[in-house]
Amino acid sequence: QTDRQTDRQTNYDFLRFVCCIAVIVIHVSAFYIHAFSNEDGFIYQQHFFSTNVYNALSRFAVPCFMMLTGAFILDDSRNMEYRYFYCKSFKNIGLQTVIFSILYFLYAMLRATVAMYINKEGWGRLLLPIKEFVAGAPFYHMWYLYALIGVYLLVPAVIRFRTGITEKSFARVSWCFLIFACFSMWTSTRELKWDIGGSFCYIGYLLVGSRLKAWGQKQKNNRLSVCLVVAGLLALLLQGWIQYHILTGTLPKDEKYTLLGPWNPVVVLASVLIFAGFSVLRIKKSFAKVAQYTFFIYLFHAGVWDILEKLMPIFGSAWDNRLVIPLAVGVVFLVSYLLAVIYLKLWKEVERKWALADKLCTLFRLR
Repeated sequence: QTDRQTDRQTNYDFLRFVCCIAVIVIHVSAFYIHAFSNEDGFIYQQHFFSTNVYNALSRFAVPCFMMLTGAFILDDSRNMEYRYFYCKSFKNIGLQTVIFSILYFLYAMLRATVAMYINKEGWGRLLLPIKEFVAGAPFYHMWYLYALIGVYLLVPAVIRFRTGITEKSFARVSWCFLIFACFSMWTSTRELKWDIGGSFCYIGYLLVGSRLKAWGQKQKNNRLSVCLVVAGLLALLLQGWIQYHILTGTLPKDEKYTLLGPWNPVVVLASVLIFAGFSVLRIKKSFAKVAQYTFFIYLFHAGVWDILEKLMPIFGSAWDNRLVIPLAVGVVFLVSYLLAVIYLKLWKEVERKWALADKLCTLFRLR
């Protein structure tokens, strides 16, 4: 492997780490955004603009994760073989999605039971976790995994399509597809996180991620990298300003202009700029040790934060959330990282003894 290739991988490992932190920032800051309008609960109205800045600057995370996926799996010609790719994907992502879906479903049912008996909520409270599980969101962050499963089902067909056209034509298709997908998803409402239409649109991020990686291999300019990343962050700040004034009532309320998902046109543009910036960035420090755990950090962090946030009212509204949010993010990341390390060690031991993933692939005739 050449130094140039090593730099490329190091850059993307760094981006994985940054995206992992950004996802945690989104969910931690969302607690304070929701609390702003919660008249019955813990109201945290101090420094609300700062909270929106934290939330806005982190919205590139999911799109960049999708582009990272495309940057690597679409360039591997072996992935056009259905059985090979599906077996690999099931072992790396599918099986863990099933395991954590069950764990989070049981946790959600436990929370619902407590709410029913302690808070005197009705029996209908128990139906909510079941409904969310069927919709592909056994816990709020798990939607991404279900959307990713739908995306992975389409990957071999996308690679086969790519081999049948020129690189120039493929580049044009990639950008046009992302633009149309953006406006399609931005103007649509979906109940199921795993529906094939939504997954099909996410392919746009994978296509552009692959193209930007190819473009970045021809560049070597850290100054350009900084300019692109800064431009993306400025675009997100603009969207954060819009969201702040919508939530505080100084602009007409319109959910399409708030930061509720990765298909807001400003978020799409900013994410592409940031990913392009990391694609031409040159760094020597390795983030591989952390990057290899980001998938499991993502799986654990929502549960860790859900437990930690129950303690937040203890701190009182006098605490400055400009400091509390970074502190909470750091705690959630470290605890999730430790859980990910422990879990992965245990999982490798299970695989060594029982080869569970291989047996399931054989059972489902994926190999």
